[in-house]
Amino acid sequence: MARLTLILGVLATVVYLLDGFRFVLNEWRRWRNKGTWLAVLLVLAPTQALAEDFYLAMTDLGAIDRSSCANASIYTWFNSAANWTGAGKIDPGDTVHLCGVFTGGNATNFLTFQGSGTAGNVVTVVFETGAEMRPNYCASSGCIDLNGKSYILINGGTACGNNGSVAGWTTTACNGKIQSWAIGSITKTCPNSSSCVAFSGSVAGVGTGTGNPSNIEVKNITFGPMYTRDAADTSAGGTGTIGMGVGGGALSHDVVFHHSVCTGMLKCYVVSLGTLVNDLGVYSMYNVTSSDQCWGFGLGGDGGNSWNMTTISIHDNKISDWNNWAASSSVCHGNGTMIFNGNDVDIHTPSGFVGTSDSRIYNNLLTGDLSGGIVASSPSGFISCQDNCTDIAIFNNIIVNTCTGSAPSRSCGTPLYFNGPGGGGQQVYNNTISGGAGDVLTATNIQGNAIFKNNIANMTISNGIGIRPNNSDLTSDYNDMLLGTSNWISWNTAAGPPTTKTLAQWQAAPYLQDLHSLTSDPLLDGSYKLTTASPAKGAGVDLSSLGITELLTDPAGLSRPSGSAWDIGAYQYAETSFIVRLLRLVEWAVVTISTSWVAFSECVSVVLGLGYKFRLPLYAGSTALWRLREPARTKLTTVSRQVALVTVMGFNHLTKPK
Repeated sequence: MARLTLILGVLATVVYLLDGFRFVLNEWRRWRNKGTWLAVLLVLAPTQALAEDFYLAMTDLGAIDRSSCANASIYTWFNSAANWTGAGKIDPGDTVHLCGVFTGGNATNFLTFQGSGTAGNVVTVVFETGAEMRPNYCASSGCIDLNGKSYILINGGTACGNNGSVAGWTTTACNGKIQSWAIGSITKTCPNSSSCVAFSGSVAGVGTGTGNPSNIEVKNITFGPMYTRDAADTSAGGTGTIGMGVGGGALSHDVVFHHSVCTGMLKCYVVSLGTLVNDLGVYSMYNVTSSDQCWGFGLGGDGGNSWNMTTISIHDNKISDWNNWAASSSVCHGNGTMIFNGNDVDIHTPSGFVGTSDSRIYNNLLTGDLSGGIVASSPSGFISCQDNCTDIAIFNNIIVNTCTGSAPSRSCGTPLYFNGPGGGGQQVYNNTISGGAGDVLTATNIQGNAIFKNNIANMTISNGIGIRPNNSDLTSDYNDMLLGTSNWISWNTAAGPPTTKTLAQWQAAPYLQDLHSLTSDPLLDGSYKLTTASPAKGAGVDLSSLGITELLTDPAGLSRPSGSAWDIGAYQYAETSFIVRLLRLVEWAVVTISTSWVAFSECVSVVLGLGYKFRLPLYAGSTALWRLREPARTKLTTVSRQVALVTVMGFNHLTKPK
């Protein structure tokens, strides 16, 4: 009896709690659209504030209660500290919606943050459909000024940006836009359909006027043009323009920029740090298309030897077209990525570095002519890792250098540029470099050993590797470099002509380097992937023991084999066909995969002889037996037939057809 009483008591308590929860839920539903805060005190749970939404526009609209775009308040409501913190005001976890087009004059600042979010409860600004900012030009602190605040998300509203190698480096257009409407070279027509006005001051799409904004995420936005520049313009016009950045010596960390587009500015993403006393980290840019710029990604400072900049991640971006910014060295030293901590003189020790073993630059496409075809240009590198830059892993990148260095004669920069003082230890694996004049890799005054393995360089007008001053600062093997000269490597230990070595000389004592490397044409297709006859197939070394997870697959998502030789270059070779045998009046399909081109659980669409289609997941090296869903419809009576793979689909985790 006592047990029954206990059970009934427990059941009654559960019913009571459920009934109370139902009451609270119904009350919240009644009041949430009236902007009323409901405080609920539960015995078993802490109190949590309900997130609010606020709608802002260029002018007051409708009821001006900020409940929708039709009833939005003017954007300046955001900029008053009186409208932050409290019921009906902006708090952590709240979302501010931007509605319509925002226009302004010179040095415009539309939004200035007055408060921060918290971990797990960021303050979000989201661009509603068709929302954009188009002043004459933005203020130096930004059209959106972070104002030193933290835990902020700025979202353009819909997914966009670069789709990476898997989707052929295509770009999805963004909804949210921030651009300069009226400034550029005087020879150009600006977005306002009038002649541009020259301007050489500072302009930022998203920036900060003060403080140290941290834990910042910006995504799904098109920045630009921030300056509509003419390639023939040798003035300083536009040299202060950036898309997304934190500068002025701020001590910012955890700054992430992704799935966006930059076009027409000096620098797409930049973090310029001040003098630090502690390590700072997490600087990331991914799935961004950046074009018509001087730098795609920039991270730097001159904080001396007391701190490090750590956890840098740059991946799945497409960076191209430096032509309009290459007029002279006073305008721009062209780079795809630029990372440094120094002043061109000091070697930092025992700390003071930029980059750590968990820093990565991978799966990027960098393509174009850093010189813009201009004699007076002064380009640096597609991937630049300069003063006191150390230990960064650089892999799976495709670098296409279209600079010939002639007609007119000019410097082309370098695909990989490691320029001291200080630094070293860069790990360069499985990259594909094509075209261009100059060295494949230039390393100058680095202090630590750089590693160069499994790379393709198809550069028929180029030299190989340039190391200055010491050849001992390099470990190199399992590469395939088809060069324009026999100079596999060169170095200078003093003034005068460099010492040069062919591959055979470099392989001999006392150097014993590149013992497994090739000088063969890698036979790439138009997408810089290996073809069937490529000598780079299976000619690399298995690097899975390095523990770099992202290196275990290529930019297209194909897995590299563990325990056997890898292919050289960014892409693992992909077979393009297989055989399906049809048995018993095509009731069953027997599929044998003899090569390793199919990634785990990748879905393949097969077309049989008379147009019958089915999809199935395949596993490398396996044989699968699949029953066709409607075998009678094919009306085939042959015992065996060969068919070809028609297309590889992007679906995963499909099950066997019923």
